[in-house]
Amino acid sequence: MSENTTPAPAWAKQAGRAGKKAIPAIVVDEQAASASDTVIAVVPKDFNLRISSHEILSLKAGVHNMPREQAEHWYSVANGVKIHNAE
Repeated sequence: MSENTTPAPAWAKQAGRAGKKAIPAIVVDEQAASASDTVIAVVPKDFNLRISSHEILSLKAGVHNMPREQAEHWYSVANGVKIHNAE
C-alpha cells in the first residue's frame, strides 16, 4: 500500500457490497402506544399495517378507535388515514 492511500472505513468493509443498503422493517411499536393515547381515525380504504410484535393488522375502511402511533404512522398517513379532532 502506498503512503498516499487511505484504508477503507470499517463500515465499508462490513457492507461488502458497494451501493447496496439493507432495507429496514417498518413496524409500529405497540408497547409505546398507551390506552390513554387512543384517537378516532377515519380510514378511507382497507390496508395492512405490521406492528412491532410482527403481527399484521388488517385495517378496514371506516371510523376506528386506534392508538395514536398507528394512526400517525407514515404508512397509515400514506393510505389516507385522518385523525378526527373532537374539539
